[in-house]
Amino acid sequence: MSLVSVVKGERGIEPVFRAMGLIPFEEALATYDTVLVKPNLMTSHTFETGITTDPIVMEAVIKKVMELGKKAIVVETEGIPTATEDVDRVGHFSAGVHILQPMTESWSLTQHR
Repeated sequence: MSLVSVVKGERGIEPVFRAMGLIPFEEALATYDTVLVKPNLMTSHTFETGITTDPIVMEAVIKKVMELGKKAIVVETEGIPTATEDVDRVGHFSAGVHILQPMTESWSLTQHR
């Protein structure tokens, strides 16, 4: 069963934490050591358009996953490999976040920065 929570608030990490607190995500992730996080990443659009996932949402989700002692890996694909500079341009990821690009030949796990 899928659950969705909606919380109103200013753009920031706290509303995301509140929304996550309304669903049993800890229970859903309990048996996993590694969690794949899949944003909607369109390098031709920034998050302000509503097309690309807001980096603050990604940060909040990754923090919550890591607080559970899990490894968070961001999986992104928009049908073609995305260059690191494009990811930087849309303001998505900070140093130390792993980006997995399934559309690349090797399906390699790369460390950003």
